[in-house]
This record gives sequence, structure tokens and C-alpha cells, in this order.
Amino acid sequence: MDMSKRDNVVKNFRSGKTWILICTELMGRGIDFKGVNLVINYDFPNSAIGYIHRIGRTGRAGRPGRAITFFTEDDATNLRSIANVMKEAGCRVPEYMLKIKQPSKKMRKKLSQRVPKRPRISNLSTYDIQRAKRKRNIIQNQKKKKSKQVNSEDIVGEESTKAKQQSEIKTKKDSVAKKNKMDKKIKT
Repeated sequence: MDMSKRDNVVKNFRSGKTWILICTELMGRGIDFKGVNLVINYDFPNSAIGYIHRIGRTGRAGRPGRAITFFTEDDATNLRSIANVMKEAGCRVPEYMLKIKQPSKKMRKKLSQRVPKRPRISNLSTYDIQRAKRKRNIIQNQKKKKSKQVNSEDIVGEESTKAKQQSEIKTKKDSVAKKNKMDKKIKT
């Protein structure tokens, strides 16, 4: 998205024309929005600091706000540190989150550099995705068939050209042989 479109989206969100804003972590951290009452994290933050910045978009200036964060088993290593932040802020935190084994320093460093691989999120139905995939496969198969046909025609064309050339050579040899026979008969 180019800068002018991004600025227009932010302007619409601030003015209330747009009620929902889906953004990257960079935009979630870098821009102050007033009146946000709900933040939903679809991907788990890499650190407690990232979590604080994300949820900090809601509940500004003493206003109430909520944050919902989805997580998977792959996120368990960062879950404990975020659960501790939540507990310190006065939120209710399930006991199992606080009992998760603390990751090693090496593991935390590794996780801060790379997020877990997640399945693609799409607004298309599974049917539409499969239909588009089938269409792409059909097109690729047609292209492969065409290239094979072209190649086989080239091969057939080369073979027929070779066959013609060999036939012409054989015919010339036969005619030369016949001529030589006739010459020998005439001499005798």
C-alpha cells in the first residue's frame, strides 16, 4: 500500500468513517489512536514489550479497553512473560499460564528473531481457494501439454526431415548403383 492510501485509511479511522483497522505491528506501535476500545492480536507478539505496545492502543487516558490475543502451542514460550505483564496490570490470568516453563535465554533470543510459521489467513472460503488452485493447475497442465506437443512436433519434424534425407540419400545411392551396374553391363 502506498503512503497516500495508508494516510487516507488512517484519516478515515480517526474520523470514524472506518470502524475496524487491520494493521501491522509497526502501525500498531507507531500511531496514537484515541477512542480505541478493542485490540485483537491475531498473531502472538514476540515479546512482552511488543504485547504492551500493541494493547496500549486501547484504554488510553483512563478509558476502559480490552485486548484479545489468540495463541497456539507454538507461542507457549512467550506466553508466560506476557501472562506476568497481565498479572502485574491487575488482570485475571489463568494459573496454567503462570506455570509454563520459562524459556532459556538462547530460546528467547531465537524466538525474538523469528516468529512461528502460521497458516495463511484469508477472507476467501475454502471452496474459492480450492477452485482457484484447480484453475491454476489446469492452466499449468495445458501449458505443459502445449510445450510437449511443440517439442514432439519438433522431434517428429526432425525425424521426418531425417527420414526424407536418408530416403533421398538411399535413392541417390540406388540410382548410382543402378548406373554402375548398367555401365558394367555395357562394358561387357
